[in-house]
Amino acid sequence: MTIHLTTLLLIAFIYLLGLFFIAYSVEKGWISQKLAKNPIVFSLSFGILCSSWMFYGSTGMAYRYGIGYLAPYIGLCLSFIFFPLLYRPILSIVRTYKLGSIADLFAFRFRSKIAGLLSTFAILLAVLPFLTMQIQAVTDATLLLSGNTTGFSWMALCYCFLICIFTLLFGARTLSSTEKHPGLVVAIAFESILKLVILLFLSYYAIFHIFGGVSELNIWLSSSAFRLDNLQTLSPTPWFLMTLMFFIAPFVMPHMFQIGLKENRGSFQFKTAVWVAPIYIALMAATVLPILWGGKRNQPGAFEEFAIFGLGHESPLINLIAYTGGFAASTGIVIVAVLAMSSMMLNHFILPFYQPKNQTDIYDWILWTRRKLIIFTLFIAYLSYLLFGNIQNLSNLGFVAFIGTLQFLPGIIAILFWQRATKKGFISGLSLGMSIWILFSIAPLILEGLNNEAMELIFRKPMRFLTTDAWVKSATISLAINSIVFIAVSFFTKQTEDEKNAANACNANTIKRSLKRELKAQSPLEFIQQLSKPLGQVIAEREVETALKQLNYNIGEFRPFALQKLRDTIETNISGIMGRSAAQSIIKQHIPHKTEQEFPVQEELYFVERHLEGFNKQFTGLAAQLDQLRQYHRQTLIDLPLGVCSISDDNEIIMWNEAMTLISNIPSSNIVGYHVSQLNDPFDQLLSDFIIDSQNNKKCKVNINGQPKWLSLTKNKNIKNKHQFDGTIILVEDQTDTQMLEQELIHNERLASIGRLAAGVAHEIGNPITAIDSLAQELNYMADEEVSSDDLKLISSQIREQANRVNQIVQSLVNFSHSNDQSNASINQKHDIHTIIEQSIHFVELADKQADIQIINNNKLHLNIFCDSQKLTQVFINLLNNAKDASSDGQKIFIETHTDDFTVIIDIIDHGEGIIPEYLEQIFDPFFTTKSVGSGTGLGLSLAYGIIEEHSGHLSAHSPVLCDTLNNTNIGTRFTISLPLA
Repeated sequence: MTIHLTTLLLIAFIYLLGLFFIAYSVEKGWISQKLAKNPIVFSLSFGILCSSWMFYGSTGMAYRYGIGYLAPYIGLCLSFIFFPLLYRPILSIVRTYKLGSIADLFAFRFRSKIAGLLSTFAILLAVLPFLTMQIQAVTDATLLLSGNTTGFSWMALCYCFLICIFTLLFGARTLSSTEKHPGLVVAIAFESILKLVILLFLSYYAIFHIFGGVSELNIWLSSSAFRLDNLQTLSPTPWFLMTLMFFIAPFVMPHMFQIGLKENRGSFQFKTAVWVAPIYIALMAATVLPILWGGKRNQPGAFEEFAIFGLGHESPLINLIAYTGGFAASTGIVIVAVLAMSSMMLNHFILPFYQPKNQTDIYDWILWTRRKLIIFTLFIAYLSYLLFGNIQNLSNLGFVAFIGTLQFLPGIIAILFWQRATKKGFISGLSLGMSIWILFSIAPLILEGLNNEAMELIFRKPMRFLTTDAWVKSATISLAINSIVFIAVSFFTKQTEDEKNAANACNANTIKRSLKRELKAQSPLEFIQQLSKPLGQVIAEREVETALKQLNYNIGEFRPFALQKLRDTIETNISGIMGRSAAQSIIKQHIPHKTEQEFPVQEELYFVERHLEGFNKQFTGLAAQLDQLRQYHRQTLIDLPLGVCSISDDNEIIMWNEAMTLISNIPSSNIVGYHVSQLNDPFDQLLSDFIIDSQNNKKCKVNINGQPKWLSLTKNKNIKNKHQFDGTIILVEDQTDTQMLEQELIHNERLASIGRLAAGVAHEIGNPITAIDSLAQELNYMADEEVSSDDLKLISSQIREQANRVNQIVQSLVNFSHSNDQSNASINQKHDIHTIIEQSIHFVELADKQADIQIINNNKLHLNIFCDSQKLTQVFINLLNNAKDASSDGQKIFIETHTDDFTVIIDIIDHGEGIIPEYLEQIFDPFFTTKSVGSGTGLGLSLAYGIIEEHSGHLSAHSPVLCDTLNNTNIGTRFTISLPLA
């Protein structure tokens, strides 16, 4: 029963219109775009794989090979099961570097325009038989149902015209660097559901309507030649090759790259596709045999590849449903494949060799060029159909296409697992493999289409695709020679540095540090100025603004690493439109790096961090443990209560932990990537000076937001090799609280010393007061007598002298009792060490006039040192008091001084009992004392030690002492102070 041709064309047009309406509604927001991100919807879009091969050709394969028809389905299921292992790393590469096609991927991995050009040409040749198969399936089905036996060419032309219109509407209306088509994903998912529902319905119809149930089907099979054990089956080699061809096809076919990688919104979608897609494919496979049996039962003379129309031999409605499903199976895949091929040809056939000059809007030119390429691709597909499509069955065309895609298997393996592969090896292997494929596969089909009997004699029957052995030989020989040549040439050729870097970028298991060089352009405005030359002012501004928005940067950005990220982002965005090769060429030429003479090449750590963060979920075993350890150590540094600042060899800040943020009030997000000189005051000068300082330790006082802080800095330079450093790690400790506590302790110790001085001060002041009183009485007696002016002057001068003596004593006590506030005192002031020692001796003698212990100062040198005189006085008082406490009446304490060119050394030597050796290591510890309870706090020596260290000096103790001053007796204790001269 035939169906009018107008009806079939109307169904085709309405279906395409409905498909476009779904896509348009999603893009316009009438249907939520979140639907495209849904993992189930994304997984169903993989149903695009089920083309006319699955809808029509599978029944022909089941008739010819029996259960062997399952091999393609098994290959596809295995492909999805291995998605996490194979697709996830490819997805990461594609998304990171904005690769738009499988040819871009090969061009990127092997750093070769020729690799991209050859890949595009090879994929185009492989896709042409595949597109021809879709055109033939729709044409044959249309003419078969309409009852026409002629008009194949014009029917195919009408179909190609319709597909061209809708392809332009689907994917070539606008141009975007993101190249996402959420409407297309939803439309393809809808088409996949439609195909599956139709096949399930038709298989149900076959079993329960045509046969009347499962039992009747079994009865028919038992008496029919269609029993599986009566059908020919495949031997192991064809099974394996067919499974392998369909396993690799989803990774290579342009329509699968478009849907699976370019339209992918995240690796989380693969987790659903791993189980949804195999279930979908298994359900599709389950419908094949019931449809074949039902079609042959209802119409015994039906051609096996169109057995589906045998189901509706007496029911036009069933055939219309079957026709709709077959049209959907062919249409979606043609639209997406042609769209992907046009982009691939633009990026590798045209842009690397020609870019328009003086073009105000190069993107507009690219859009129109892509539209022309869509028309061109469909035109050559139509010519291909005219050449040999009308005389070949669908299975033959499918085998030709999938053997062509099989030639990319060595390249895919090399990208994922073999870093040693070279571009020469890839190009040589693919060239030979495709040449053999053309000779053994394409040439026989062309010759058969031309019906050249002379050439037919050359390509005998074994070379033609009418037997299983022919395509098995073609697949085996081409793939074997391709692989052998690829491996051999790679082993005997040397990789370039670019190839090595690309191989590392494609392999998560062998991460190496990338090279970082400063850009000549120093701001986004300069980026716009330079990119205006190849892209035009409007496009340059749009691309820079888009990249800034993606990175959350502003137009005033100037950090070196931020500008590098901006450059990379612009390059990847342009890659989505123009392809990797053209984008790389434009960026390299117009936003170049400085030469090594202008700026030394540095190694970048950011790449390692980004790479690891992108792949850490894939690590297992020891690799996972090492990555966890890395994250633990990094988090430890971030959370460390000690400030950690990591600075590269070119003084760029690469780490600024939370403690540094608290100390400096500068958030790490605002400072990482800046040059040290760009820090806020006082850290710019402080860190810059400390990096070049010969000392690895430093203590200083700074003012931060008007508040004084005492900081202790320690640095360690990462040694890169014998003569170079790879940056500096600086530890910063906030010692403000400790310093304030220390000042409080020093002040308390000073007050305690003043308390001990009280008796001596009272006695010392008593003498001049008594003298003043006596002189005043003498003046009173002289009041009634005549006294000469000379006598009065003498008495008044004596009074003034005694009063000055009291004033000096009181003033020295006041000065000594002042709290040692660093705001009022500085270690950067010059003082005479002789004066400080004499004043200290004076205070000690005031404290105890009754003691019969003599302090002998043998220092005759007047040497200047930078110090805080009050703190240093405190040190000498503590040491002299300790010496007095250790000495007996009649003994002497000696102060000896000597110097070299840079240091003054002061020895305080007592004649006491000394310190036992086990105590010598503890005497500078806080609260340690050898005195009896109540006689000392144990803080004097500890504070003295800290003060001397603060003055960049050193304090040490030796006991017993062998000294000429002590008559060479092995007794007493010597404290030695060394201080730098001014």
